[in-house]
Amino acid sequence: SDVLEALSSFLQSLGYRVPTKQGKTTPKELQTLLEACRGKAEERVLNRVLLRAMKQAHYAPENIGHFGLASTCYTHFTSPIRRYPDLVVHRMLDKVLTGEKLKPKEKEDLSRYLEEAGTHTSERERVAMGAEREMVDLKKAQFMMDKIGQEFSGFITSLANFGFFVELDSYFIEGLVRLS
Repeated sequence: SDVLEALSSFLQSLGYRVPTKQGKTTPKELQTLLEACRGKAEERVLNRVLLRAMKQAHYAPENIGHFGLASTCYTHFTSPIRRYPDLVVHRMLDKVLTGEKLKPKEKEDLSRYLEEAGTHTSERERVAMGAEREMVDLKKAQFMMDKIGQEFSGFITSLANFGFFVELDSYFIEGLVRLS
């Protein structure tokens, strides 16, 4: 994919390569890469770039496993009173553990419902994450207000045609440096 090609090119520019096993990158190979850069100047930026290269999780009725955990069978749940997807998982586990048998029509309806619920809750989670990100950015900006004019060390985290983003070493705050 384009993302993996860009990642590979970036890593090569730093003297690393995306390790593969039979043409595929596995969690073990990525862990080896992270271990190779541990304690080096580029460790934070490599961690960030690898994280950004991975697909965002989404809720779906199909079991696709968990790449980062190298598991072919995976579900996620926490407290069912806090997140609707967790309540759905608890309900499905209850059906399985109690041996509840579903008629073909019930299975079909449940499958359709799980697909719709997965799509809806994934979308709502993205909206919530966006709102959280905006609030965190606002608080970071407020924190930095009395520091205008001061100089800080940091590293470039990404480039754009209008500028580049820098993360400050001391505060882990990222900001845009506009090119004008």
